[in-house]
Amino acid sequence: MVAAASTPATGAKVIHIERDAPSQSVADAVALARSRGAVVVAPAHRPYPASYAGVIGVSALNDDDSHPDWGGSGSAVKLSAPGGSGMISTWPSPGSCPIATCPYYGDGQVAFASSHVAGVAALVLSAHPDWTAAQVESALVNSATDLGAKGWDADFGYGKVNAAAALTGDTGNPPPPPPPTATPTPIASSEPAPLPTSACVDSKGEKIQGCIGNNGRLVVYTFFDVNNNGIMNPNDIPLPGVTVQVLDINGNPIPGVPPQQSALGPDGLASAQFFGLDSGRSYRVRVTAPPGYAASVTNEYIVEASSFAFCCTVVLQFPFRPTVTTPTPTVTPYVTDTGASPTPTRTPTKTRTPGPSPTPTKTPTPTITPTLPFNKPGGRVQLPAIFAPPAGPGEQVEPWIAIQNVGSDYTKAILFLWGEYSGYCEPQAPGPFKVECTGLLAPGSSWNFRAPNLPSAAVGGIVYSVPADRADEACAAAAKVVQGEMHARGWQLWEKDWWNHKWGEGEPLAVSVNRRFYNPVTGQSRASAYTGISEYMEGVYDARYGGFMAYAPVNYVNYDGCNTVLTIQNSGDECTSIEIWYKEQDDCLRAYIDDVPYLAPGESVVVRPPAFLGPNWAGSAWIRSTQPLGIVVDIECQTGGAKSLSTYTGVPAQTFDTLNSTYSPGSFINYATLMYREEYGWDTTV
Repeated sequence: MVAAASTPATGAKVIHIERDAPSQSVADAVALARSRGAVVVAPAHRPYPASYAGVIGVSALNDDDSHPDWGGSGSAVKLSAPGGSGMISTWPSPGSCPIATCPYYGDGQVAFASSHVAGVAALVLSAHPDWTAAQVESALVNSATDLGAKGWDADFGYGKVNAAAALTGDTGNPPPPPPPTATPTPIASSEPAPLPTSACVDSKGEKIQGCIGNNGRLVVYTFFDVNNNGIMNPNDIPLPGVTVQVLDINGNPIPGVPPQQSALGPDGLASAQFFGLDSGRSYRVRVTAPPGYAASVTNEYIVEASSFAFCCTVVLQFPFRPTVTTPTPTVTPYVTDTGASPTPTRTPTKTRTPGPSPTPTKTPTPTITPTLPFNKPGGRVQLPAIFAPPAGPGEQVEPWIAIQNVGSDYTKAILFLWGEYSGYCEPQAPGPFKVECTGLLAPGSSWNFRAPNLPSAAVGGIVYSVPADRADEACAAAAKVVQGEMHARGWQLWEKDWWNHKWGEGEPLAVSVNRRFYNPVTGQSRASAYTGISEYMEGVYDARYGGFMAYAPVNYVNYDGCNTVLTIQNSGDECTSIEIWYKEQDDCLRAYIDDVPYLAPGESVVVRPPAFLGPNWAGSAWIRSTQPLGIVVDIECQTGGAKSLSTYTGVPAQTFDTLNSTYSPGSFINYATLMYREEYGWDTTV
């Protein structure tokens, strides 16, 4: 939800925005709005977009100025405003309730609080139309009525917004304490600037230096973007050794501001920090990757002067991906002439000479810009649907998971299981509830999981490969995750260790899931199988469109007795919302949109196309998200008394960000390997 106060001549000057999931496109829009002088306000009970640079995050207050536990808290909070219990509205709640005595309608009270602040910002601009966004924000912050701990705190920010004081400049609060009497550190020095007593905190909750005179601070984080989503997450790995340059707006070096190498700090993150910058001017920030890495989103940002408004500090994130050696998967069983015979990844090189053919020679494997969110396919496999979709009347579900080692060395597999869709993000989301570990898997061998290893509460899961010599240690650590109180957070930390090869790198796995729906009374059964979704088939983050996208080509709503069910799993490490766009076959007019507001990492949600599309509706769907997804599509048909089930997995979209990625999972030529003719009693539809 976005609301804007503007004039035709200047465009929006105050913007109120509410969204519940990270979005690169929203972050870019916020940056653009700030660069054009707009004040941007957002509720702080959700991390996005309140934590984006330049956004005024607002928490809610009860009528007694206390802070409700759902009112928003954290480093993104800059101000607080009425919006909690005891508030009344002229918009009636459902049921019988006299106007002006009803509580606020709905559950968006924090958004009402931020709307108060947006309104006061517009009021200030009406009195001072020549003020910049930074001046308006400064007026709001300095005039706020201090609540809670003295100065800034995580619940109230700088205090409750005060409209009258913001207009008159009469704050009623003492000015912020002056910085320590110390000479500011020169720009070229690597020593940290002195820490004012009224320190601010960044989006990570770490203390940052406040404004010293007119000097600005720039913090640049550099990291290996493990899940390739363009945002620094707990699972990402710090990447030191990146060269960071701060240039003037025209791209020229600035005297006295030499390039820096990002380095690991006490917080365990890799960053480069620049002090003493003029917060009244704009800059270009450019990075150069260390050998073996490349920037995965961009290697340059423009920092507008208005971005220094909060704490005189700008925080930037630059994600990187390692260069990937991708062998050409060519199999040549009979060599008739000397040529290139690439060796598959992690398979010992073997040269065969069938008959009189000469021994093939190897050519160097090309190195390409990293585009794939994994080091080796098959190390991490998604299983979105195990006991899903729900069984029909009188039916029982019997799943069967088969895991095969398709590598060249011994390995083991660890299976995390998630329960029913919770509808929450962390920390309310429960996380995985059970872990199963395989025995030793020799190359080519398989391991099967059936009941009782798979409890009926298991909706989806993720399989990880670990080397045999460290597998027991990794399995014990995984068991502690589900035995502890913080399952979701514990799994994310465990997965970060896995991505970081704490237990080494296991062999690639092939995983299949077979589900049998059986009615013990009628004796009827229907079954279908799908292949587990490896990292490659999750797709990659598309910086141009700000997310991941996948296709589900076949969808039915009461079409000749067939209906479609989508089971969607969040494979990322952040909570996300999902958009599902349904397009009817032969309809060139428009698509219909459905959505899932919250999907926690690892969880699966079962979605059926909206009933209003049918009956006799046939079409396709595309699914968008800020996190990688695993998608299983089941087609349930009933003809007379007979039921059938067929399954396919969603297809990741080709990236449109051709500047940073060349990912494409498909080809312009496809093959249909099995077709039937009606005269033999079967029919085929493409």
